[in-house]
Amino acid sequence: MTMALSVRDLTVAYNDRPVLWDVDADIPVGCMAAIVGPNGAGKSTFIKAALELTTRLTGEVKFFGQSLAQVRTRVAYVPQRAAIDWDFPITVEEVALMGSYGQRGWLRRPQHDDRKRVAEALEIVGLAPFYKRPISQLSGGQQQRTFLARALVQQADLWVLDEPFQGVDAETERALVTVLHQLKNSGKTIIAVHHDLQTLPHYFDYLYAINARRIAEGYIKDLSVNEVVQQAFAPVGMSA
Repeated sequence: MTMALSVRDLTVAYNDRPVLWDVDADIPVGCMAAIVGPNGAGKSTFIKAALELTTRLTGEVKFFGQSLAQVRTRVAYVPQRAAIDWDFPITVEEVALMGSYGQRGWLRRPQHDDRKRVAEALEIVGLAPFYKRPISQLSGGQQQRTFLARALVQQADLWVLDEPFQGVDAETERALVTVLHQLKNSGKTIIAVHHDLQTLPHYFDYLYAINARRIAEGYIKDLSVNEVVQQAFAPVGMSA
């Protein structure tokens, strides 16, 4: 089976304090995977280390069997809203256009096809009327949709999202889930840090549970989800 993300022996430390210890992962192509665990479990650190956004002490990471450098344009990342400077003077259209940089480069001006993809992406996420609006004037849900549009423009095969539903209203959450399910049904792979355990089986078909170490992973239909969650949310010393 082809793996969208394969991780071996990943260890990350902040200020000499280990956050992740010898973590492995095998997330297959074409699934919608949730990364779950308690606060401080290393969920965001896991994806940032995989994407080389934070330093790892040890570990080998492959995307579609290759290094990130070889497939970077195939991987889209949507960070937490809290990690973005929303006061930066940039419009919705300009944010979405960033998704085309990987294919056209930073120096070449956007072409008609680039702007067409942006218009289509903004239509999909429901932001077409706001394309000239500064991102600072958007609601939290609209801001999240803007970064989803940027990932759509990138036309990636793997989407990595850090808490995509955090701080958004119910309508926006439903809209985001619909877009992500459409992507998954078209063969894309979705990996998302997720905190709402009640919606877990409704939104996702694959589960990766972590609490400093990997607790368990697999298709939700094959797992005893309650057991896995209990293990993941146990104190680190008690977890499997």
